[in-house]
Amino acid sequence: MQSGSSQLLNTYCITCHNERLKTGGLSLEKLDVQRVGENAETWEKVIRKLRSGMMPPSGAQRPDRTTLDVFMTSLEAALDGVAEARPNSGTRALQRLNRTEYGNAIRDLIGLEIDTSLLFPGDDSSDGFDNIADVLRVSPALLERYVSAAAKISRMAVGNPSIAPTSTTYRVRSDLSQNDHIEGLPLGTRGGILIEHNFPLDAEYAFKFGLLKTAVGAIFGGGAPDEQLELSVDGLRIQLIKVGGTAGREDPSEIRRSLKAGPHRIEVAFLRKTAAVVDDVFQPSARTTTDV
Repeated sequence: MQSGSSQLLNTYCITCHNERLKTGGLSLEKLDVQRVGENAETWEKVIRKLRSGMMPPSGAQRPDRTTLDVFMTSLEAALDGVAEARPNSGTRALQRLNRTEYGNAIRDLIGLEIDTSLLFPGDDSSDGFDNIADVLRVSPALLERYVSAAAKISRMAVGNPSIAPTSTTYRVRSDLSQNDHIEGLPLGTRGGILIEHNFPLDAEYAFKFGLLKTAVGAIFGGGAPDEQLELSVDGLRIQLIKVGGTAGREDPSEIRRSLKAGPHRIEVAFLRKTAAVVDDVFQPSARTTTDV
């Protein structure tokens, strides 16, 4: 730092910012401009005031602009040098995985797709981010959820031939139009549902379908002729089910299929017979997978 820096402070700053007056609650009288690292936060405030033109105040004696710019530049360079020589990024809090990160980790480790929203409550957030260590706290109740999730996921990963049959139901919103193609389902289809399901064992599984019913119990659009519902697994068609006309008066029958353990894509959709705009013919209300 130039010796002129101390002279500039004594001439234009310390007359107000001294131990006796402490104008604005600031005293520069005992600060050493040659050792800015000892009071870096205070000198940063001084620079901001000078850069904005707030100091020296309007009407007070001011140095010429060139002298002031040289002083601010040298002060900033000194502060940057101190920060570079003694970097201090602070102490980082111990961070846990949020729900999304936990699910991604399980997928990368053992290849299982899990719905973490069913295993854990929503993560706390700050400024719109839910992966900040300071807000991702671990309560006793959340720790219990992690233990329970670990037990469930490990059972899914290893498989247990002695487990009892279970069923899972997936529902389609009743207000979801069945006229349009749904992204991810096979081309040439309309409506339906795409499901990612993890099958726990190599076994035979039963698929059942339920279609939307009217207030009097009849299938919505069940009178339309020659409608077909396609069931596919991992992109391969398993069966076409006729649901129009007379067949459309009742829900489709059960379909059984042997599958390997692990995640599979279940696709259920209506074949699109025409590109013309038509009214909704059918509305699927549920799809059930039963482990046998």
